[in-house]
Parts: sequence; C-alpha cells; structure tokens
Amino acid sequence: MLLTILAAAAAFVQIFFGFLYYVERLKKTWGLGRQATVAGVLLLGFVGLCVWITRDKIFVNKQDLLLLREIADDANKKEDHDAAARIATWTLQYDPDDEELYRIRARAYKRKGPDFYQNEIRDTDCITP
Repeated sequence: MLLTILAAAAAFVQIFFGFLYYVERLKKTWGLGRQATVAGVLLLGFVGLCVWITRDKIFVNKQDLLLLREIADDANKKEDHDAAARIATWTLQYDPDDEELYRIRARAYKRKGPDFYQNEIRDTDCITP
C-alpha cells in the first residue's frame, strides 16, 4: 500500500515538473512561484480531466469477480438474501454475461418473497437453458 502511494506521488511530481518545464519556457518573465502555481493548476486540470473521462469505470480482473460471486453465494447460503442480491447486482455491471450471478440473484429474489417475483422472472430470463 505504501509503495502504491509513493508511486502515485512520484507520478504526480513528474507530471508537475513536466508542466513546470513548459511554463518556464513559455513565460520566462514570471517568477518561479507564479510559474509553479500555473503548473499546479495545469496538473489539477489534467487530473480532473482524467477522472472525468474514467468516471464510473473501475479496473477489476476476473479473479475479483469470482471472489464476489463466491461472497454472494455464501450470503445466499447464510440466508442473507438482500446482501446476495446487492452483491450480484453490483458485480453484474462489470460482468453482464455471467449466468451464475443471474442464478444467484434470482435465487435471492425468490427467497426474499413474492414482492420480488418480477425481479426473479427477469433474472431467470437472462439464463440460457
């Protein structure tokens, strides 16, 4: 974890000094403080643009999704059907082709009672026989 934080800080410092290099070349008459401020604003704008472009996207691998499927299945076995349905729903947005997650969520909805019958039918329709 500490190594990740240090790597991220090093990346930000590198980008900052890159912006500072160009600001120094373009505005030689400005003081270093003003140049650093402009480079910092450019860095914040760059980071903001990157966050805006990648919003609602996360980086997960197949192993993470399999672990979440196991957690949802275990929640179903322990009769925590609400948690199972929520975990399956959250995981399905990243792997919408996983039929086992649809089965787990349909089972959870079935066990939650008749109020969730339509949700169960919708999930059952997503499963190919």
